[in-house]
Amino acid sequence: MDVLEDAPTTPLDREIASIRAEIAALRHRRSLLSTTLLSDHRVRDRIQRAKTNRSRRAISSEALERVADLAEKQERRNVENAYRIGAGVTSFKVQDPDPHAVDGGRVLGIRIEVFDAQTKSFGTPYYVFLNRPYGAEGAMRVHKHTVPPHIGIKNVVHKYLPQEGKQDLGRFARMLRRELVAHQKRVDSIEGLKVEAELPEAGLESIKATDISAREMVITWNDGCTGRVKIGKDGSIDGVTVREEGANTQKVAGTRRRGRERAIAGGDGRIEGVIRRLLKEGGW
Repeated sequence: MDVLEDAPTTPLDREIASIRAEIAALRHRRSLLSTTLLSDHRVRDRIQRAKTNRSRRAISSEALERVADLAEKQERRNVENAYRIGAGVTSFKVQDPDPHAVDGGRVLGIRIEVFDAQTKSFGTPYYVFLNRPYGAEGAMRVHKHTVPPHIGIKNVVHKYLPQEGKQDLGRFARMLRRELVAHQKRVDSIEGLKVEAELPEAGLESIKATDISAREMVITWNDGCTGRVKIGKDGSIDGVTVREEGANTQKVAGTRRRGRERAIAGGDGRIEGVIRRLLKEGGW
């Protein structure tokens, strides 16, 4: 969800856009609070005690059953998520039906799962299929995969599955998953900033990643300033430039807003706290 991609043209449009942004922020907050509360063992204990002590119920039987059902579903989801996070890489064998396939059609599949904080669920798994083109004693190579191009699987393959030298399949799978998780965390962090940016006091018009890799984002203020923020693989702020609107960077550099730059890159230097630092430290 982008924040006010097209600026409203009339006061009524702006008011409607502001209300929609506030509703979206409240829905996000409600979802977060519901998950937090239902995951708390003390809350679940109180629900269970309320079900057991029927004579002292403070809420209706129907409402209590509904809350208990939600808590049970959340607990199952938490257990499943914990398992999948801990075992985010699984392997399996596949038989290639092609009669001319190398190594008798034997293929090793690797399934990698990554948690999406925005949807609070695991997205579509990534798959890597490997075979041995030179027989059972030969080196493994990547036959096919569903890893996006911006992840840079070739670098991981080159380091851990060299065609000449010792291969380490376990580290290959772990490091590839680390790359995928890092990318998802950057995406989640930017989406989280968009929700925070909807606060009126933030004074922001939009926040968005410049490309699918989420290694850079652009922040636009209501006063016309534009900031470009470089994001490290692990979510650290690697560089930031904030300039006033209308600057022709090829001829005359626009006025730098150093206060905003310091606020963005300050604190723990991570992307997650950008909006909070801007609000707290000023830099206007």
